[in-house]
Amino acid sequence: MAVALVASPARAEPQPYELSYAAPAGCPTEREVVAEVRANVHDAASGDGARIALTIVQNGTELTGELVALDRSGKEGRRTIHGPTCSEVSQALAFLAALAIELGGRVEPDPAAEPAAASPPAPPPRAPKPAPASTQVSPPPPRSTWRFSGVLGAGLRGGLAPSVRPSAEVGLELADTLARVLAPAVRATAVGSVSRISHSAGTAELSLLAGRLEGCPVRFGSQVVAVRPCLGVELGAVFAHGDLAGGRSVVEPWGSSEASLRLEVGPFAPVFLELSAAAVVPFFHTHYFFVPQQIVYVVPAVTGRAGLAAGLRFQ
Repeated sequence: MAVALVASPARAEPQPYELSYAAPAGCPTEREVVAEVRANVHDAASGDGARIALTIVQNGTELTGELVALDRSGKEGRRTIHGPTCSEVSQALAFLAALAIELGGRVEPDPAAEPAAASPPAPPPRAPKPAPASTQVSPPPPRSTWRFSGVLGAGLRGGLAPSVRPSAEVGLELADTLARVLAPAVRATAVGSVSRISHSAGTAELSLLAGRLEGCPVRFGSQVVAVRPCLGVELGAVFAHGDLAGGRSVVEPWGSSEASLRLEVGPFAPVFLELSAAAVVPFFHTHYFFVPQQIVYVVPAVTGRAGLAAGLRFQ
């Protein structure tokens, strides 16, 4: 199901406004600019009926960007941006486009283009005044696409007992949310699980408490559905207690490395759901026994885990 979702073309959510973009090769793509505009628009409904066209052209060593906006009545507004790099010009255009959408397609007049206020007649100058130099609008500082997220999940995992056991986890993630392949994420998670080993000689209760650190360098998909391959390491301890007469409690180290795959679905931003599965390689192959020479369970060389989680992305 995850492969089918990723392989199918991503469908952008319909917007109440129209937005187009054209630029020379080497400039940010239309997909990146549209994502930047949407990230700056707080109320897309205010742009109902607006039509925004963004273009960037090369003029020698300088790049010129133009925004043309039409509101619902057809009234046109324009703004021109100059800059040394295509990235700066596209960021400024995206910022101005978001403002125009918030204003329903209206563009605030360029202060440099407003006529001067009427003043009393003055004596003719002795020499003609030089023509005013064209002003350049400095692009706004780039808006970061990195976001913190809180994640709460539950699942099943092996390795603590002969059968899979329930687990719970809570984590904090820092991720690049832009819809592109190179969009890394780092997550720190606290993990807990309980288990039991039953044998004719007795029963042992086990509890796992560990911390997991994961890194996910790439992201495949759209802002709504995406897949992330990840690598991680988990370190902690297993607390075991036997119920036999004279049984004792022991604390054994727990550590593992893992390779996982996450399927992220975010239909209602900033909330998202996540389905994950991982292959786990334990570092310690602990032997459990009730009496000497009678081993009842050994932590395997390879095990796994799977889980379902819900997350909240902080804006």
